Amino acid sequence: MSDIEDLDRRLKAALERIDRAIESGTQMQPQLEPAAEAAIDQAALDNAIAQARDAEAQVAALQSALDAAQVQNTQLSAHVAQLEAAQAEPVPQDTHPDMTADVARLSADVQALQAANQQLRDNNIALRAANEQGLADAELINQSAEAELTALRAARAADRAELDMILTNLRPIIEETA
Repeated sequence: MSDIEDLDRRLKAALERIDRAIESGTQMQPQLEPAAEAAIDQAALDNAIAQARDAEAQVAALQSALDAAQVQNTQLSAHVAQLEAAQAEPVPQDTHPDMTADVARLSADVQALQAANQQLRDNNIALRAANEQGLADAELINQSAEAELTALRAARAADRAELDMILTNLRPIIEETA
């Protein structure tokens, strides 16, 4: 029962302090025992020290990550500089002397292919029209077959010209490595 009486007495004293503080308009400061204040101060100090140690560890980890990123940035900058220097070097014209002739030949073959394909389309249109009218025209069929044959030959020539150009450009590279 003495515990209850002690708690009742302390509660009444606290309520009286609150009333006085309200009447005077001042804020009430809790009154702690010196031992309790020292324990709270020590706990706060220990907490601050632990937070400082954690912050130091985070700073060290971030510094190491920053150092690694700077090293990587330096390496990438050097690589970019090498690539820019390589791109700035002009391609010697004597390396590909036949390239102009190859491109001209390839262009001519492509034009021939386009013309043959147009002829094939025209013949197919005429053949369809004759077929719709019920007329089987042997001459149109022959022209269509000839146009298809010409288109195939032009496609083969264009493919061959492209392969020749590729081989011509690869020869110096293969000879250098051999």
